[in-house]
Amino acid sequence: MRNVDPEKVGSLLRKVATSEILPRHRSLAGHEIFAKPNEIDPDDIVTEADFAVERWLGGELEALLPGSVVVGEEAATVRPALLAALAGDAPVWVLDPLDGTKNFAAGSDAFGTMLALVRRGETLASWIHLTVDDRLFVAERGAGAFADGVRLDSRSRVLEDPPAGTLYTAFMPPATRAAVASAARGAFAPRPIPGSAAIEYTNLVLGRKDFAVYFRLHPWDHAPGALLLAEAGGAARHPDGRAYRPTDAHAITLVCRDAAAWETLRARLGLSPEAA
Repeated sequence: MRNVDPEKVGSLLRKVATSEILPRHRSLAGHEIFAKPNEIDPDDIVTEADFAVERWLGGELEALLPGSVVVGEEAATVRPALLAALAGDAPVWVLDPLDGTKNFAAGSDAFGTMLALVRRGETLASWIHLTVDDRLFVAERGAGAFADGVRLDSRSRVLEDPPAGTLYTAFMPPATRAAVASAARGAFAPRPIPGSAAIEYTNLVLGRKDFAVYFRLHPWDHAPGALLLAEAGGAARHPDGRAYRPTDAHAITLVCRDAAAWETLRARLGLSPEAA
């Protein structure tokens, strides 16, 4: 990856965790928590930590790679037109400043910062920093995936039988939700929703679960993890076999920690290639 040192990016993630996130962990004041309702969760929130991380890290990343732009979750929530940059020629930093905000605000450790470098609709590199554990996951297209410098292989353990995973159906249209749930009933061992894509994707690459099915595809939630998983030996694809791209918005997406088992798992879960 030309012009970007992955270690420098990792250092920035650790620095902002120390300066903006950890001091607020279990110490948030009431005035630092704000309502952020969405279509299925009127009680969703954002915190001052989210804003502070996006503000500071955004400036540092643009300085690190001149000509790049930052598309952060909080800015894009207010100005969705920012997402058009993902398909453009300029490199784009896609940032989730604090993934798992509700967990963070509740005093849980299940949160992290997610970052991807995207150009022309393709994810070139990604980073996931699990803040409390200070674990840094890094992937570069064609160069592998690593956790704290150790190469990852998400295929190192065979999938469970039945496979262990999670269906994220909340954002699916009602008919799609019913069809997916019905087709998959009894075909897998359900696992809890961790409330953080950073936790979900790192659990997958570490072999702690086998798969997840998504529909709403905010790029800050999925671009970092999908590349990490692919470079570790897994796959993130739509039922018709198309690979996930950060420009995808809403589509059934099966992420599996073993790419060789993806088709078998798709069939087992009853995800038709014609599925939305």
